[in-house]
Amino acid sequence: MTGAFAKAALDWHAAGYIVMPLAGQDGKEPVLKHFNKWPDRQRPDTIKRWRAEHPGSNLGVIMGRRSNLTVIDVDNRDHLNAAIDRFGDTPVKGKSATRGFHLFYRAGGEVTQDSPIEGLEVDVKGENGHIAAPPSIGPNGRAYHFIEGGLSNLQDVPPLKPGWEPEELKIAPNGKRSRNITLRDWSRPQYQHCGSFDDFLEVMSDRNGEFADPLPAKEVFKTAKSVWEWSEDGNNWCGGEARAGLTRTEVEGWPSHLPRAGDAMILYLRLTVEHGWRGGDEFNLANAFAESFEWGLKRFRATRDLLENMGLIECLHRGGLGLHDPPVYRLAKVCAGNTNSNKSRPPIAGSGS
Repeated sequence: MTGAFAKAALDWHAAGYIVMPLAGQDGKEPVLKHFNKWPDRQRPDTIKRWRAEHPGSNLGVIMGRRSNLTVIDVDNRDHLNAAIDRFGDTPVKGKSATRGFHLFYRAGGEVTQDSPIEGLEVDVKGENGHIAAPPSIGPNGRAYHFIEGGLSNLQDVPPLKPGWEPEELKIAPNGKRSRNITLRDWSRPQYQHCGSFDDFLEVMSDRNGEFADPLPAKEVFKTAKSVWEWSEDGNNWCGGEARAGLTRTEVEGWPSHLPRAGDAMILYLRLTVEHGWRGGDEFNLANAFAESFEWGLKRFRATRDLLENMGLIECLHRGGLGLHDPPVYRLAKVCAGNTNSNKSRPPIAGSGS
């Protein structure tokens, strides 16, 4: 089956938008992790590789400054006219697979808000957000599609209508993020020092009181609850260094009988820390990298080759044609750094053959 990403990703990419494959039960979950840390543009050959690796995937488009788009996702079809009154009209409108609507606007620093706004059943898809874009298919078999305008008209969409924001989403006069986003990000490192949710809520309430115009108590509670639950699920590493890890199965299956097996584990964990955020994208792994380990070239190359034979890294380009032609690799898993999941990790081959 050929999915929306394979069909249309290169068209969206050529038009200037940041794309990624989507999957999951609802067809809207990113296949590749850490997409908010990607560079501003992918290379066409990267898009082509993703098309081959994820042929049935839906098409995701990253919102915010990098694509210069903000989308208002109207979940309730009866709220379409009210949404247009609030956010302004736009020449590009789409229909979602769930019979909702997408209204496309030029990005203006809006933050993503996945909750109703003052009675309207709409979500704001801005910075750090993404949408499933046409011609993606929903789980009900219906396709996302444009109902007014199209891809070629997105360069002409207007910004959101001035004054649309509820108070808690307004951008500060200095251009910085809203108070609830600021409070959320400030609170994440504080989680490590709080023994209970009540303690955490108290700390956040005290910080909120330092704002010139504090948030309502219910908004502080909602933000605190969201951060606490996210942290309790093991996602909060704020305040620490980048991490890498192996599952028990991987440790027990590591081929310790092979020469350089210990070096291979060290190099693999280092590569995970350095490049796990790339979401499966490529990186150079030249001889100069050996200097950071104080290894000789023979030791480094043997260790690198062992990781490749074990199926943990993949060589995309051998290089060797000169100083500016380094070997290019990628990690064979795309969710590196998350020790709570081993999705996409290949089995470790004990023989190395």
